[in-house]
Amino acid sequence: MSTYGWRRTKANELMTFGDVEPANLYNETVLCKAKQMDIDKNLGLLDKISDPVASILALKYKLKFSRIIREIGLDKFFVIYFSPEQLFLYKQFNRTEKTGTLSIDATGSLVKKIMKPDGSTHFFVHCSTLFLYQAVASFKEKILSVLQMISEKHDTNILTYWLRWEWLRCGASCPKEVVTDYSFALLNVALAFNNCDLSTYVENCLKILQNNDCNIPKCIIRIDIAHLIKLVCRWKCFNEHARIKNFYVRSIAILSKTITLENFTRICFDILIVASSETEDISEKDVNDTFTLTCFKAQQRLLQIIKTHDIPSYEESINECLEEIPDYEPSNRTNNLIC
Repeated sequence: MSTYGWRRTKANELMTFGDVEPANLYNETVLCKAKQMDIDKNLGLLDKISDPVASILALKYKLKFSRIIREIGLDKFFVIYFSPEQLFLYKQFNRTEKTGTLSIDATGSLVKKIMKPDGSTHFFVHCSTLFLYQAVASFKEKILSVLQMISEKHDTNILTYWLRWEWLRCGASCPKEVVTDYSFALLNVALAFNNCDLSTYVENCLKILQNNDCNIPKCIIRIDIAHLIKLVCRWKCFNEHARIKNFYVRSIAILSKTITLENFTRICFDILIVASSETEDISEKDVNDTFTLTCFKAQQRLLQIIKTHDIPSYEESINECLEEIPDYEPSNRTNNLIC
């Protein structure tokens, strides 16, 4: 029970409407401290928390936590932990779910920095920001926490070690799909689950979309749409242009919902035309030709899709539209466009 809930229940027992708070009804600050001390006592950390790293190391060798705390690093600090129950539930989830989606994210706002000795002085300095990395899955209408790591390191090496050499080695199976944000280190979970770096993974996915022979990855890496939209909203060029920002955010959102490579390429090309043009370039040809490559027609096509959420089936192929560009070379420009 939360301290607020306990205090409210106790107040209902001791008081009636209009009474003054009695002295034995402790305020919430005192209750929070008492709750923390009780937790520390149960963990065996009471009066021994001056060195958090040593405390975690002591916990690792207690019977209750010996199978939960898997790995501890000193410099730079990290701790990997997950329980046998979490591992069992994940295996059940992966067997029963057709598309077993694992979501991985990190936050640096929950863990306090630890103190480290400074070699040149007798003072202590703070370590780098500690991030809590967590993987969760949606299982039977509930969010299941699968595995965790607190780390001072935030690179591909530590994340690959966390997932491949600790989690998969303990018997977990490779997830069918992983959802993450735009962190380059997190995107490289492709290295842990598909045995290839991010660039190779993207190239293989493109070959599949182009109907070329390529092995389908064991694990599909996806970007969380909320992180994608947040990334676009934070572009500095939009700070003083709300209407333009709204147009591009909606265009990117439509782009993220596109299913076919042809429509994705066409919409992306229209966005690039609008972004690269200084004027709308309205001409008589634009009124009669639906598939011209001027800024005005590209903008109209995007606005129509934004209004109706209906992506038109383009009658003319991409190559035929591109032929209007002077000195167009199909092989080079098409590859650059798709990539």
